Amino acid sequence: MKNLQKIVQKGIGIIFGLFLVFIWIILITKMGFYFLGESIIVHDTEIVKISSQAFSWFRAGLIPFFIIAGHYLFYSNIIGEIEKTKDIIAMKSIFVSYTIWLIICVITDLLNMHNLYIIHFGYLIMFIIYLMWKYVERI
Repeated sequence: MKNLQKIVQKGIGIIFGLFLVFIWIILITKMGFYFLGESIIVHDTEIVKISSQAFSWFRAGLIPFFIIAGHYLFYSNIIGEIEKTKDIIAMKSIFVSYTIWLIICVITDLLNMHNLYIIHFGYLIMFIIYLMWKYVERI
């Protein structure tokens, strides 16, 4: 019975994290359309587009953070200290790498250097910093 409760709590935490992701994406997209959007009229229909790498990363970069935060909020009462520490390390490393990559995206936007794989590289940097942080915490 305890095992089932752990699985349910973990699932609820992840679902809550996904809910936070959807709220984040909707709010940031709406604000982006309002402040950064360019209107184009196509066949009597107004289309708003945003062509900014920094905005794409700003919107999509925190997806893993919100999922882990939801997991941590709902599952931290049940799990032990080792799992709590792993979640905290993951959230810290994601936020640090997110900030570093957001700065790089802003610089590349200002220099008009566009890269198709900007989000992929950001997640790669996120994973590398997570592994480095995990290694440093182990020492």
